[in-house]
Amino acid sequence: ARVQTKLLVAFLAMVALLILLGAVGLRVLNGMSQQTEDLIELQRKIAAYRQVQHDTTIQLYGVASALLSPDERVLEGTLRQLSQFGYDLDRLQYVAQDEVELLGEVRQEYDRFIEIVTHAVELARAGKVAEAQKVQLSQAGPLADRLERLTNQLVNVAEAGMLERIEASEQAYKTSRTVVAAF
Repeated sequence: ARVQTKLLVAFLAMVALLILLGAVGLRVLNGMSQQTEDLIELQRKIAAYRQVQHDTTIQLYGVASALLSPDERVLEGTLRQLSQFGYDLDRLQYVAQDEVELLGEVRQEYDRFIEIVTHAVELARAGKVAEAQKVQLSQAGPLADRLERLTNQLVNVAEAGMLERIEASEQAYKTSRTVVAAF
């Protein structure tokens, strides 16, 4: 074969290798991008779970303070906040598609919490403030604690998933670096 033919074949081989290296690099970048998106989604889940946890605590304190001075406007506002928080839980179902069972438990406990608080508010409206406070302390308080534990569990599951994804991302990076360097 002539020298020109050999040079042309060598040049085309180098071009093919460069194109292949570019394709491998793009594949690696795509994988890393997907893992980054997964981590961002997990961070959003954790933020949403922490918000629910925070809102639960605020609801409990709101109920307790509303029952201390049973003003009709304050009691009505408390019930309105409780129903608004129920909407937040409904929206959380779209974020927490992986933890459906645990979210179902949170929903059940929250529904019970609403029933108890509504009963306590009705007692306060009827002038039975001491009885309403007793219901709040004996039933709503422990239920709010259970809700807090369940939301803690949601946060812990999401954080554990995030740590797993971080480790997988580090491993994928090492593998990708080795593949690109070997190429």
